[in-house]
Amino acid sequence: MKLAQDRAAERRRDLEIVASYPALPARPEIPETVQQAVVFRLYPNKAQAQAFRSWIGAGRWVWNRFVDHNAKRYDETKTFAFHSELTKLLPEWKKDPELAWLKDPPAIHLVDVSRRYDAALRRFLADRAKVAAGTLARSRASGFPTFKKKRDGEGSIYLSSQSLKLIRRRATDRARGWVEIANLDETVVWSQGAGEKVRTYNPNKG
Repeated sequence: MKLAQDRAAERRRDLEIVASYPALPARPEIPETVQQAVVFRLYPNKAQAQAFRSWIGAGRWVWNRFVDHNAKRYDETKTFAFHSELTKLLPEWKKDPELAWLKDPPAIHLVDVSRRYDAALRRFLADRAKVAAGTLARSRASGFPTFKKKRDGEGSIYLSSQSLKLIRRRATDRARGWVEIANLDETVVWSQGAGEKVRTYNPNKG
């Protein structure tokens, strides 16, 4: 009986000690992250438009080489090459005189192709494991990355912030500004207004 009373008294003392501390402040709410995007319309001249198409074509060629490289590698070793290894192939290809055109697009664009291929390959492997475990239907699983064709779509070009420079103009100017893009001789006019006809600016001509 005395032991039970002692434990009860000790428990009351513990509660009194806890009660003597001020209440902890409420956990602050994590502010919601807001992502913003700005869409610009570009008006390239014929030479610039051709350069963009060439860059997209270079990215498509690199993607297809990655597909071919890993298909052959898997047949031989049952392993795959991923981003860190694939990007090492780019400098070697650029050394080939017949592939000198791979030097034309910004290097970050081709590195991004490697990243996207790596992500597609990892999705394929992850889904294959889920199918084997019975947690994903085979019909919903991602397939092995396939070859891309020109008719599949317009494609895209990835540029880092270091590759772009926005030059704003006065509000009274007809053109709202220019975008300087690495690896292009001229700048490209941009406009946030839809349907505007804006000229292309050549900094060498004014």
